[in-house]
Amino acid sequence: MLYHGDHPSIGIYFASKYAVTAIAEQHRQEFIKEKLNIKVTEAVMTEMVNATPNYPQELMDELIKNTPFLESKDIADAIYYF
Repeated sequence: MLYHGDHPSIGIYFASKYAVTAIAEQHRQEFIKEKLNIKVTEAVMTEMVNATPNYPQELMDELIKNTPFLESKDIADAIYYF
């Protein structure tokens, strides 16, 4: 996660992040069971990442610079595929 803690202005971020994490974990377990060599990423560049209020811009810039992100569409395509 980008941020751990209690911050009222980004509560929806936590909810959506957990939803993606739960789906990814379910798929991970299925991949292991079926012996599929598929990796599921955790870093997804969403509109919420760019619009997170009160997150220090220098930290956000550093994160974006050093983290390979998927796009929201990549996750939607993967969910549609399964």
